[in-house]
Amino acid sequence: LDAKTLKDHGIHPSEITSWKDASSAAKKIEMIGKELYLDLPAKARKMKLEEM
Repeated sequence: LDAKTLKDHGIHPSEITSWKDASSAAKKIEMIGKELYLDLPAKARKMKLEEM
């Protein structure tokens, strides 16, 4: 994940100043990763449809 993706989801690395902040950011990042991963097949299907 790049910095822009993190900022789009409200995670600003410079604002993480404690273990609690880091823990909640890690949970958010995990959710973003799952969303992006689940979104991959849909994007691949869409691209295949456009190629046909």
